[in-house]
Amino acid sequence: MALTGYEKSLEEYSKSELVDIAKEYTLYYQTDSGQGSTSNYDKLTKEKLISLIKSDRDYQNSAPPIKKLSRVEMMMQRISIGVDTPNEIMAVIQEVFDDTEQYPRPGNIYTFVYTAKTPRIRYDQHPLLIVESISLSGFKGYNVHWSDHRNYVWEGVESSFHRVQKGEEFDYLHDVPYAEILQT
Repeated sequence: MALTGYEKSLEEYSKSELVDIAKEYTLYYQTDSGQGSTSNYDKLTKEKLISLIKSDRDYQNSAPPIKKLSRVEMMMQRISIGVDTPNEIMAVIQEVFDDTEQYPRPGNIYTFVYTAKTPRIRYDQHPLLIVESISLSGFKGYNVHWSDHRNYVWEGVESSFHRVQKGEEFDYLHDVPYAEILQT
């Protein structure tokens, strides 16, 4: 089977392998005398072969597709449960879950940064919330970390609302220990 140039980085191929790759793509280049050529690749340096291959349109178009990681896969790569603090985890969540909204919508799931304004209460600074209703003063929802319905005032919201999709994303965040329970 012919080499494609994508089995490893081009710099890792031997010169003879690079010649085979150049033949596979029938690379065109100008010789020192100014003539065009699609042969005699073995007379070129390894560096010149790599440069020609990288700039070849057929080579570029044959690149294998890059698998895009899901947001859950990105989270799994970037956090260490049991090592990272809730604030560190929330910072990663805010970067990865970049589908944000200015205001929550009933029926949607969000996570966000919140500071309670009511004196002497315990609250979750990083709620994972299924929003139930909104009003002029705030909103109400089911906080998964508390397993309870909670009220929130607009003045306590300190970040955008990071949208969480039902299914894999919600299931994953439900199990990630990023709740930050504080006292006002």
